[in-house]
Amino acid sequence: MSIIEFSKERVERLICMTNFLKISCSIQKWNKLINRKFMFFFTATQQLHIQFY
Repeated sequence: MSIIEFSKERVERLICMTNFLKISCSIQKWNKLINRKFMFFFTATQQLHIQFY
């Protein structure tokens, strides 16, 4: 299991580029690319984590 952290600024850029309505679609595409399941979650410090499992 590995966790990748992104800064809040990068998260905001990601959201601007991706748009909340497109995130689930992007997750499915990334799942196919890396052949793993993963989830997004925000910590109390507003950092975005992607957890692979």
